[in-house]
Amino acid sequence: PAEPRGPIPLAGDARPGAFVRTTAGERPPGTCIRWSDVRPTLAGIHGNEALCERIWRSVDVLGNRFVWWIALAF
Repeated sequence: PAEPRGPIPLAGDARPGAFVRTTAGERPPGTCIRWSDVRPTLAGIHGNEALCERIWRSVDVLGNRFVWWIALAF
């Protein structure tokens, strides 16, 4: 019996950006919600905003890891 195969790529498919997105402004890898999207929704930050951003990013990456863990577990 013949093995099922996917479509054969064409020579024109081998171009930059054909398989990997190159659009600017998208979420960085490992991010669920960007800090730049969350910051306007927060009330005034009284203190070190850079510290708040660092903590946000460290917690946000956990959500991304959880989603990947679930996706790979099944």
